[in-house]
Amino acid sequence: MSENTEIVQRWWQELWNERKLEVADELLAPDYVVHVLWSNPALLGPRDVPGVQPAKDIVRQWSESFEDFHVTIENIVDAGEHVTCTHTFSATHTGEFMGRPPTGQGGVIAGITIMRLANGRIQEAWTSWDMMGMAQQLGWAPKPGAGPATMVKFMLRNARIARRASRARPAPSAV
Repeated sequence: MSENTEIVQRWWQELWNERKLEVADELLAPDYVVHVLWSNPALLGPRDVPGVQPAKDIVRQWSESFEDFHVTIENIVDAGEHVTCTHTFSATHTGEFMGRPPTGQGGVIAGITIMRLANGRIQEAWTSWDMMGMAQQLGWAPKPGAGPATMVKFMLRNARIARRASRARPAPSAV
């Protein structure tokens, strides 16, 4: 196993699953940037979030909203300076997330993350998760096959929540 693959595995295991936030200081370059591709454009939009502290804040936010979450690496491909993995995120919604109160419901969503590494550190990451699947599992969004009226109600409700969350959201240091 290559050093880059080991670093990526530590990222998911130690930082995310074990919530060892200090590991980010070791694994991430000081000018690290995550390109968040899963964000709902009406809510947050695709975002580039630079810095080590925001990466820690992201893990903290998810752990406060989904206390029992666990990320499982399903596949990992090492292509030298880029390491790609598909993964699943399983969790129960136990705290406010994106302006929505906890539902107590659980679910599993799939994602993919591509990381660029250099000098033994993660320089950049591009990540995408099935957020619509999560919203459906948590009861925030209509299930597949819902009629047009149901979808319009969902979109209007989501837009109201997005406006409220954007007014209450602090400076964009976390996703």
